[in-house]
Amino acid sequence: MPITRTAIIDDDGSGKTGTVIDNAWKQELYNQIDGLETAGGGPWTAVPYASANFVTDGAGTNWYVPGVAANLVQKYSVRGKTVTLQLKIFNSHLYVASYYLGVKWPPLVFKEPGAGQDWLPAISSHTAATGWGLVLVGVGAGGQYLDFRRTNFSNWPVTGDDFTLNCNLTLELA
Repeated sequence: MPITRTAIIDDDGSGKTGTVIDNAWKQELYNQIDGLETAGGGPWTAVPYASANFVTDGAGTNWYVPGVAANLVQKYSVRGKTVTLQLKIFNSHLYVASYYLGVKWPPLVFKEPGAGQDWLPAISSHTAATGWGLVLVGVGAGGQYLDFRRTNFSNWPVTGDDFTLNCNLTLELA
């Protein structure tokens, strides 16, 4: 949204008294500020809740993520081929120990990184069983999912209804 533009006039409007400022310079500054909003990314887009967006490496429904606003924030902002993601999951439940947790971001498809650059140490997690700590994030399943794994690549343990993931990431789109 562009900023409100106000014309500059001096004390009497003659351009000769008081503080005289170059109005063309001010309009150029306004244009630059407006350009930052466009260059900085688009508006945030919420991902509609679907239980199928939250998967594990096991068969069936092994990870329950509540679809209520108080327990889930999943949104993104796109700028060119770059996307900024925000994910906050509270009070979810892991029913089966799982090697990875996958989160789908429809309609986004992420660029799959080459060898040696597939894991980002980018988020913190919390459960009563594991406490706070970094986890690794990678692009998986044809670029449609982000995979969350523990830093030691062990299984995520079965949890009560207190499993939380919280992250902000910037990634490249395919």
